[in-house]
Amino acid sequence: MADPGQIAERFERDGFVFPVPVLSREAADEARHRFLKTRRQAERDPRIADYLDYKANVAYRWVDLLVHRPALLDVVAAVLGPDLLLWSCSFVCKDPRSPGRYSWHQDATYWGMTPPVGLTVWLALGDVGQHNGGMSFIPGAHARGQLAHTNTFAADIMLPRGQQIDELPEPGRAVALKLASGEASFHGVFTPHASGPNGSDDYRVGCAMVFIPPHVKNLTLRESAMLVRGTDRHGNFELEPRPRADLDDDAVAAHGAAMRRMATWQNEQELTKQA
Repeated sequence: MADPGQIAERFERDGFVFPVPVLSREAADEARHRFLKTRRQAERDPRIADYLDYKANVAYRWVDLLVHRPALLDVVAAVLGPDLLLWSCSFVCKDPRSPGRYSWHQDATYWGMTPPVGLTVWLALGDVGQHNGGMSFIPGAHARGQLAHTNTFAADIMLPRGQQIDELPEPGRAVALKLASGEASFHGVFTPHASGPNGSDDYRVGCAMVFIPPHVKNLTLRESAMLVRGTDRHGNFELEPRPRADLDDDAVAAHGAAMRRMATWQNEQELTKQA
C-alpha cells in the first residue's frame, strides 16, 4: 500500500480507501481470539456486552493498544490532521449464516457533530469479503454531502433505526471491499456504504473506530473522547483516560461515565424528535 500521503489523496478522491495494513495476521488473529472469548463471557454477563459495543478502548487495555498503533494513526493523521480524538470504538460481529445487513447509509446522518468531519476505520479481524458480509462503497459519492435518509426499522437491518438512503447515487459503480486479517478500510462521514449478510460458516469480526479532529463538537451535549495523538486545543470533549489494565476499577468507572453521557444524548435526541 502507498504511503499515508498517497492514501490521503485517494481518500479525498473516492471517499474511502482499502486495504491499509495495520496489524500482522498473527496480531489480528490474537485480537480476534480475545474478542470471541470476551463475547462468550458476555453471554453469561450482559454488562460485558456494553464494553464491546461502546468505547471498548476505554475498558480494555488490549483494545487501547490496537487504536494507538502508529500504522493506523499515521494514516488517520494524513487525512484529519495531527490532532486526533477517538470518539467511538466498538466491535462489529456477524454470526455464521446470519441474515443481518447494513443498508446503504452515511455515518454523519445521526451523529449530531458539527462540522461533520470524521473518519471511520474498520479493522478486519479475520479475512473479509462479500461472502461473509463485507462492505461496499460508492466512489466519489461523498462529494454530494448529506443525503436524505428514511428510518425503516426493518428487522434485518443492523443499524439502530434501519436507516437507509432514499436515492442512492450511481449504485452500479459500487466497489466491494476485500480485506485480509489485519488490514483496514477507511471511509468518510458522507461516504455511502452498505454490507450484506454473512453467508459463511464463520464469524465476520471487525473493530470499528471513529476518529475526529478536536474542533468538532456535539451541539446537544458535552461528550467524551480519547486524545490519541497531538493536542486538544478546543476542549469540546471530556478527555477519557487510557486504561492501565482490562476492566480495572478506573477503566470501569471511565466507561460508565461515558455510557451515562451517551444515554443523556440519546434522550435529548428523542425529546428533539418528539418536539
